[in-house]
Amino acid sequence: VSQSRYKLEYLLEFFDKIYLVPHNDASGSVWMNKCVYHLRGRCLLYTIQLPENRKDLAEVETEEEFLHIARKAKIVR
Repeated sequence: VSQSRYKLEYLLEFFDKIYLVPHNDASGSVWMNKCVYHLRGRCLLYTIQLPENRKDLAEVETEEEFLHIARKAKIVR
């Protein structure tokens, strides 16, 4: 089992709802696709797309900006 898959399995032990927030680059897309593949149907799964001017969640500057982004979460079916 890969390290990433092990981490996902660990999350499922504690959470039944998971939000995925990938980096705004090619590796972020690959990461999200892998996560969706392993988690779909096993929990409530949501994806959050960051604005183009933010590379990752750490670049979100205010609580208001974070809440604005989080409200756009999309459920994965």
